[in-house]
Order: sequence, then structure tokens, then C-alpha cells
Amino acid sequence: MNGRHRLNWPETAIKLAYHIAEYRSEDPWVQVGAVGIKYDKSLILGYNGAPSGANINWSDRDERRPYVLHAEENVLNFAKPGEIEILAVTHLPCEHCIKLIAQKKIKRVYYSEILPNYNKELTISIAEKFHINLIQLCLPSKKSSLKTALSKKPSFMVLVKKLWKILVMALQSFCQLLPR
Repeated sequence: MNGRHRLNWPETAIKLAYHIAEYRSEDPWVQVGAVGIKYDKSLILGYNGAPSGANINWSDRDERRPYVLHAEENVLNFAKPGEIEILAVTHLPCEHCIKLIAQKKIKRVYYSEILPNYNKELTISIAEKFHINLIQLCLPSKKSSLKTALSKKPSFMVLVKKLWKILVMALQSFCQLLPR
């Protein structure tokens, strides 16, 4: 008899990346997480945020950008070249991070989303030049909206389940508002 279904390592890493971003990133504009899986299957976690001990003014989106460390940088700071088998990131790495990934000799990078206004063509071009395999895994995150779900053309039953879940949450919220 087989045990219960488990996610493969890339799927597991993407899920963990979303969780570490959700729980640790201070950035109110975008939360990015990264997980490095070493060849011995130990993990390195990273998320976007301020350098240790530094304070950033998070209220202005553009003003904070030059001071934020990327999730990938926070993982790669704790890795030696050739030590990481898989890097999983919630979002496609930027052109700067993809060069750092090449420096650490990582050949497989999994990501789920692409941030708007990122030069994805440049990142992809750099990845190809350095023989880095970029693989998009479209796992639904907690922040997936109905609009996102509809845009991916799910099966009818998947859509019904999502709508049912939304309806149940709405009814629970409504019931809490009723006088007791």
C-alpha cells in the first residue's frame, strides 16, 4: 500500500518560498521568498527585506527599492558555489540575481510568478548564456484571486470548488456580523 501523495522537491520548495515570504518579509508592496535545496536536501530560506539591523522607509515604494535585499541574495549569502541543487523563488529572478545564481553554479531555478515591470527577456537571456534552466511552476498561492483562477481556465469542478470556498467564507463573515 502506498503512502499519501507528497509534492516533489521543486513544488515543496515553491510552497515554502511563499510561506517564508508571507511570514518574514516586511515589504508591504511585494513579498518574495526563496528556498535553496542543497544536494544533501538541507534547506536555506530567504525573503526580501532590509539588511540585518537596518531600517527602511517602507511607505514609499520607489524610495525603498535600492535598499531592499532580494530573497535570492539572502539565500545565496549562505551557500558555497556548487552547493545548491535547486533554487525555488516565488517570482522570476531579476537580471542582477540571475548573475549571482550563475556565480553560485546553480543550474535549475524554479519560479511561479513574474513581477510587472521586470525585464524578463533580459533575465531569460542571461540565464541562457550561463546555462541556467528557468522553470515556471504555476502553483496557486494563498493570494490567488478568483480573477487569477479564472484567467488560467480551470476545469469546471475546480472552479465550482473555488466558488464554494469563497461562498462559505462570505457566509462565515456575514454570520459573525449578526447580533447574538
